[in-house]
Parts: sequence; structure tokens; C-alpha cells
Amino acid sequence: MHGNEPGLILLPNLLSTEASYREGFVEMIRPEVVKLSGLFIESQKGGRKFMSLFKEPSLNKATLSYLNEHTSKDELDFLLEPIEQGQKWGLISDCGLPNLADPGANLVMRARRKGIKVSAIGAVCSVTAALMLSGLPGQCFTFHGYLPKEEADRKRLLVKLERISRDTGQTQVFIETPYRNAAMMESAMQVLGSHTYFSVVADISAPTEEVVTLRMVEWKHQKLDLEKRPAVFLINAAR
Repeated sequence: MHGNEPGLILLPNLLSTEASYREGFVEMIRPEVVKLSGLFIESQKGGRKFMSLFKEPSLNKATLSYLNEHTSKDELDFLLEPIEQGQKWGLISDCGLPNLADPGANLVMRARRKGIKVSAIGAVCSVTAALMLSGLPGQCFTFHGYLPKEEADRKRLLVKLERISRDTGQTQVFIETPYRNAAMMESAMQVLGSHTYFSVVADISAPTEEVVTLRMVEWKHQKLDLEKRPAVFLINAAR
């Protein structure tokens, strides 16, 4: 999602306003920031500090809405109304990336459930990009790399990851060689519980980027072609 297309865009923030790369950072995301109608912020101070980086008078007209640990799930539909009416909004945390040990996952998940386009900027790492875009909790997660090639071993590990997620709340993240994506999906369909969330984030940053986050019972009715497409897979059984 770029230009003035309606939707939600997840934006990085500086870890320090004195960062040596500040100038390059600002210019990297300026083209998207100046087109925002509004911005979801973690705090007033953090939001204003972020906006001040760009020195754009037009940004003074942007609406700022709080999205933090005090935001209830009942408020999410109200917060997303401007986007559904055709506006483009950004989401930031006070520093770093939204959704990763910071608020935002509930809003992203609700946006996806409502069919709102979600995209991310500054996500050079596929793992962090997938966590941001999936809508699954990023407060605590584990990345496992590639799962076993053998079907039986793969299924056993999927069951184990689901159990860990259920017991700890951790989102479990892994990748697969593109030609084995179909086999991975088939294994997941066969062994994961019907209420477990399973997310597939494919072709990250490409024009064909696709994110599908559903409970396993919903995946049975979902068609997704993953042939030759790099993808990140995520499991959360505690959400």
C-alpha cells in the first residue's frame, strides 16, 4: 500500500532522536508520512516527537489517536472507522517497531478481519516484518528457522510449538523452503487445533505481498497459492 490508497501503514520510529542515521531515516519514510490523515500513537509526547522529525506544516492537520496498553478491544472498530471511510492512517510506537514488545497487534488483527489493507515500512528483516503484519502478539516470540523436512518430525514439532504457544502465550515463528510450502500447509492443517491462529506472510515487500491470519478452522475454506513464494509462518494458540 503506497500513495494515497486507504489503509493502515505500520511505521518504524527512531530508537533515539540523536541517532546518527536520523536524516536518512526521515527521508526514507517521509513520502508516506506526509500523506497520512491520522496517526495512531502510543503517547502524546512520542507522537509529537515523531511528527516533529519531518517539519511538514501539513502534518499539523493530521489526527492523533491513542493506541496503547489502555486501549480496549471494544474501541478498535471506532478507531478504524476513518480508514474504512477512505483515509490513510499510520501506526507508530514511541520507539522502534509497532507490535514488537509494543502496542498495535490487536488493531492490526482487527483491521485484517475487517478487510482493511495493512502494510509496513522499514521492515528489512522478514521475521520482524511478518510479526508486524500478522496481527499476532509480538510481546514474546520465538523464531525456529526451518522445521524438519520429514513429515512425521515436522508434525511432531508443529504440535509441540502449538503447545508451547498455548502454555506461554508466545507466538511461534518459522520459515520454509518455498518448494515445501504446500507440504508445510498440509501438515499444519492435519495437526493444529481448530482454534489455533495460523498466519502466512508471503512475498514480503513485493507487489504480490500477501498476509493471511486465520484460525485453523477458517483455513479449511481458504485457498492460498504458495508455490515458489518465500513465506514466513506464525502460530499462536493462546490469543
